[in-house]
Amino acid sequence: MDPGTVEFVRRALALKDTPRKGWTRAGVARPESVADHAWGVGLLAIAVADARPGLDRTRLLELALVHDLAEAVTGDLVPGDYADRAEKLARERDAMESLVEWAPLPLRRRLLDRFEEYATSASEEARLVHELDKLEMAFQADRYRSQGVRDVDAFLESAERGVASSPALRAVAERLRRG
Repeated sequence: MDPGTVEFVRRALALKDTPRKGWTRAGVARPESVADHAWGVGLLAIAVADARPGLDRTRLLELALVHDLAEAVTGDLVPGDYADRAEKLARERDAMESLVEWAPLPLRRRLLDRFEEYATSASEEARLVHELDKLEMAFQADRYRSQGVRDVDAFLESAERGVASSPALRAVAERLRRG
């Protein structure tokens, strides 16, 4: 592995130490990290890929891994941390550019392309990862609820709204909300 890739991976692994701020605000003592969340989204991508013929599985998994990668630089951005979607996206773009600056050009391009694809919902795979992002949050809320965390309803409701275009995923979110 070349030194630029090593530096990129070293910096990206900061996601392992980046707590999901929404869970912290909900009173979770040891919230999942952004890396934990991205792994969950990736797992969901594998789990649902067979039900979606024609999807590019490699692209789907890359999007799942990259969807919150900028947070290795910005930290977990939640509503209130930015004025509007445009500001959030600009901060994330700057963070991605900074994060991949040492990576070899092919890797840098691939990561930035996937980031833009996700940010703009430019493909079926990107739109699915947006839904899986919300669904993973519902699974996590369900886990926390089973551990005694009481303030998870808003997360479950947000997740249910976030998977509105997929009846099958929406049914899972509804089932998780109901407990």
